[in-house]
Amino acid sequence: LAVGVPLVWPTEDGPAAGFAALLAAHGFAVGRKELTALHGSALRLGYHSVPLAPDGRFVPRPWPAGDKGVLRVVSAKAVLSGAALPKLSGQTVVVGLTAPALAPLHEVAGGARLTPAVWMGHAVDGLLRERAIHVPDWYYLAQRALILVLAVFLLVLPARLIGGWGGALVSLLLGVLLLNAGLVALISTQTWLPVVVATLFLWTTHAILALHARLDAAVRRYHALTAEALCQLGLNLQSQGQLDQAFEQLRKVPATETLMHHLYQLGHDYERRRQFTKAHAVYEYMSSHDPRYRDIQERQQRLKPTGTGRDLVPAASGTVAPTLVLLDDPSVPKPMIGRYQIESQLGRGAMGVVYLGVDPKIGRKVAIKTLNLAQEFDPAELEEVKMRFYREAEASGRLQHPNIVAVYDIGEEHDLAYIAMDYAPGEGLDQHIRPGTLLSVGEVLSIGAQVADALDYAHRQNVVHRDIKPANIIYDAKSGAIKITDFGIACLTDNTKTKSGTLLGTPAYMSPEQITGERIDGRSDLFSLGVMLYHLLVGKLPFTGDSMAKLVYRITSDKPEDVRKLRPELPAALSRVLSKALQKEPDKRYQSGANFATALRRVLEEQVDEDTDTDTQLS
Repeated sequence: LAVGVPLVWPTEDGPAAGFAALLAAHGFAVGRKELTALHGSALRLGYHSVPLAPDGRFVPRPWPAGDKGVLRVVSAKAVLSGAALPKLSGQTVVVGLTAPALAPLHEVAGGARLTPAVWMGHAVDGLLRERAIHVPDWYYLAQRALILVLAVFLLVLPARLIGGWGGALVSLLLGVLLLNAGLVALISTQTWLPVVVATLFLWTTHAILALHARLDAAVRRYHALTAEALCQLGLNLQSQGQLDQAFEQLRKVPATETLMHHLYQLGHDYERRRQFTKAHAVYEYMSSHDPRYRDIQERQQRLKPTGTGRDLVPAASGTVAPTLVLLDDPSVPKPMIGRYQIESQLGRGAMGVVYLGVDPKIGRKVAIKTLNLAQEFDPAELEEVKMRFYREAEASGRLQHPNIVAVYDIGEEHDLAYIAMDYAPGEGLDQHIRPGTLLSVGEVLSIGAQVADALDYAHRQNVVHRDIKPANIIYDAKSGAIKITDFGIACLTDNTKTKSGTLLGTPAYMSPEQITGERIDGRSDLFSLGVMLYHLLVGKLPFTGDSMAKLVYRITSDKPEDVRKLRPELPAALSRVLSKALQKEPDKRYQSGANFATALRRVLEEQVDEDTDTDTQLS
């Protein structure tokens, strides 16, 4: 509402005329008794009626920009100095401070800033000239009604328009139309319509609603993207065999038809893994959202726990039998990996677990070595790892040698890649590398010659083992035979980094070129064989270090201590053989496994001859 001047003040005796009204009455030559307030909507000054706003104020027209003739301002200094003054007799005079530095400025309609005295003079001039803006009695009622109508308009405006440019354009045009209507009424009839506040309400509220709509849409998109990401994460975990983590992520996703399908597949995967209690939990969660989804009611009933703490295994008849998935429980059907029935666990390594299995079709015992791809490799590398694993495992399967474990089958079971290989009786040579458990010199030389022969054959087939160490050599003490294992995984792990950034394999047995990441060939395996024989003979590694950096330095730079200093009874020829095998430069080592095997057998024959001569002299 335009700034106005109060003409009527409420008193105990009723409305009383204000200062501006008294000045105007004086200008009209009207006495105080002829000032009458008409129900607060007008003030009668004799025969003159002055319209008032609903709050009792008189609203003069806006201050005319640049108008110097309507209202004259005479300074007090000019009056006191007797300077030439304009004729003041018969005119209405307002005395007050007009210098901006001496009086506060009053912002009035039209944007002008006037001192109180000048503003009061302008108001009185408006009263005398009857130049006023009419504010009708129904101003505030119409204002509230218009705001209510606009609020209803915003409520019924479609949500897609509220947050879009179309809705903004509609509100802008409607507001402009209201303002123009008010401007036309102001110019033509000097009537002030309640459109400004209503228009501000329209634009402000629409802006708030548009912002809310955009934020709401952004939040919905965020939730949708989050749900999609969680769902994808759950599916990735499920594909990697991490079913518990997958279920945890999928439970965070809003229940949709797509989610129910994924949960249904997750329940199937739990059943395939014989984790029937967890499968029941999945179906129970699904039932809380849609109890009629497919056959989950039937599956819940079939997999319902018995309270014994055991998982439930569906029988052929459709009933359930409680059982625990334990390898040492004779009452439990043995679990399966691929087509092989698992009998027991043979060992566990950094890369996975080795099981003793049986091929039920032909009754052949096999050793099943598993590789946890999800644990050892990043998800982004998973497909490449699988491809390399199968390619290298297939290559090792072509190695047919009596001292190399034969590979029969490869496959994938959930998150495990597995290799089914010949089951070799015996134990790993890592059981004979500590003092008190060392094998005889003759046994070590025989083992070394057999390993060298097998490596010679593998190298001629363009297969490098890359991880020769005692744990990968199976030794049968009864027959004296050995078997080299881990060809498939060893080939796979060449120059491959684990998640922690260390080389796969056993660094202490690596050749200088392997531990520094250079290209290697079969002579690297012969270096590792030399390290293994050194360890088996004296119970100590030739190269050690309390950090990876020190170990790399010693392997690439230090000369190992002579084995005869640690075990004086060893033949000098054996010291020379090991010294050649452990040369830093590949060209100075044995160039083939056959040459290495020949050298070891020559030392073994000399050892036997010395033992025979000693026995003859004693006799």
